[in-house]
Amino acid sequence: QVIRIARKCLDIRQRYRSVLLSTAEECVRFGLPMIRPLWFRDPYDLHAHLCDSEYLLGDQLLVAPVLDE
Repeated sequence: QVIRIARKCLDIRQRYRSVLLSTAEECVRFGLPMIRPLWFRDPYDLHAHLCDSEYLLGDQLLVAPVLDE
């Protein structure tokens, strides 16, 4: 069971490897954070200021975890 879960996590990581690397490079070049709150894209969006369960990984990926069953 643990090996299956670990393998699935590694597969997900591999699928997004290029996004992770390009985001890391952008952070080094421009001093931007890798993990960004939603309001980082649009500081005038009031909903983005209230949302604390989602975040951006760079500008390419929205991370919105499933919090309820």
